[in-house]
Amino acid sequence: FLKKQAKPIYDESILKPIRGNIDTRIRKLDKGDLDGIVVAEAALKRIGLENRIAEVFKEEDMLPQAGQGALAIVVRDDDVKIKRLLKPLNHRISFIETMAEREFLNTLGGGCRSTVGILARAKSSIIKIKAAIISPDRKRKISKSICGDISQALALARNLAEMIKKVLK
Repeated sequence: FLKKQAKPIYDESILKPIRGNIDTRIRKLDKGDLDGIVVAEAALKRIGLENRIAEVFKEEDMLPQAGQGALAIVVRDDDVKIKRLLKPLNHRISFIETMAEREFLNTLGGGCRSTVGILARAKSSIIKIKAAIISPDRKRKISKSICGDISQALALARNLAEMIKKVLK
């Protein structure tokens, strides 16, 4: 999806996937194997390389895939004690945002390899969900957003997915 979103921005460029950790990718760039790389801004900041950031994509140009940046701890269903111990670690707003993104993807029928970007952001009691999808013929980028009460996050995500489905028909 990154490649499909980036192509209109860098129309003259040859875009291809690269593998490796951040150090490996930067080494390829420094050796001259590549003219540029796309990596997570947070990753560069975490390792003290924010000075290497040449550009930060705007949300309207590039949305992440569902759940990007979310961390999860998985425990056995029957382990009540561990669940109770871990409950304070759950960040309620992040959880709601992530669940809304996943609900959108599930309603749309997309999986981890679909050409869908989505970003849910809550502030106070309001959640805004933005989504973009590349049409199956790869000729159009459809972008929509919806906003409403955070208590309705999943319903809003479903409504947004249905709006996009209608445009795709």
